[in-house]
Amino acid sequence: MTALEILNAMKSDKNCILWINHERREAAYHDGQYAVPVAFNNAVLVRSDPAIQIIEKRDGEILQAA
Repeated sequence: MTALEILNAMKSDKNCILWINHERREAAYHDGQYAVPVAFNNAVLVRSDPAIQIIEKRDGEILQAA
């Protein structure tokens, strides 16, 4: 998924989350039913959007759209 696809999906469905682990440089997108790995750089780009908030820090960051 591209950063734009992830961002649009997260903003359209508030149940979607993004997990980023900066130490291992891994990321995954979860749509509420399935989790798929995504490119780390795309996830970091999505994280920079002001509408995305950190909701939990466990084994990395878990982010959700506000």
